[in-house]
Amino acid sequence: MLEILATPTKEDLEKLKCFLEAKFGVEFTDADVLEAYYSLVHLGKAIYLFSKQQEAKNEAS
Repeated sequence: MLEILATPTKEDLEKLKCFLEAKFGVEFTDADVLEAYYSLVHLGKAIYLFSKQQEAKNEAS
């Protein structure tokens, strides 16, 4: 299943950039922040799908 991800707003990216810079003490470029945003979205989806799979497996047992 291929889903097209919504493009993040500048505000979303700026919030993420501020968080990452505060957390790690490193300056990030806009391209780095955009890559991090999409990576986090994909990671979140993967965790969600894994959790759903585990729930289905537990119900079947």
